[in-house]
Amino acid sequence: MRPGVVVLDRSLRVVGSDVVAALDDSRTLVDDGILHARVREVVENMRSELRDRAASNDATTLAICDSLLLRLHRLSGKAGYVLVVEPFRERNYLASAVERFGFSTREVDVLTRLLGGHSVARIAADLYLAPSTVEYHLRHLFEKTEARHRSNLVARVLGWPEVGDSDSDDDVVDR
Repeated sequence: MRPGVVVLDRSLRVVGSDVVAALDDSRTLVDDGILHARVREVVENMRSELRDRAASNDATTLAICDSLLLRLHRLSGKAGYVLVVEPFRERNYLASAVERFGFSTREVDVLTRLLGGHSVARIAADLYLAPSTVEYHLRHLFEKTEARHRSNLVARVLGWPEVGDSDSDDDVVDR
């Protein structure tokens, strides 16, 4: 599916659409000028959210529905809304990192807790390990990702742009 646009009036009736989006094999996003019931429910909630923020300049809201990313834009005045529809595929960054870097099961256990913001001491307690064993696994995570700091490790695992190599207090053995 390619991204598309659905123009809606104030009561969420379809005014125009270039979307040929299938929700699954048997359901379409727009059928005979009407939004699919599930999508309409989500869009109604999005519209309510925009109404609650009427005083602000924020005229856009996001939602995910049946593998679609929906962006609802309020048009100026009382004209209605534009619904931008894009395919959405949730990405499991941790699974991708395990495959890319070859992490062991225990390294994944440590990494998951590290990503949750836990200290070495907390990770050790959660996994019934000695703190030195957690540090051992952290060293392997740093070696496999070629990261120098925790911020670099997190960025590489999550696929974010690299964080600068500044000398910070978040080295491997911080607790």
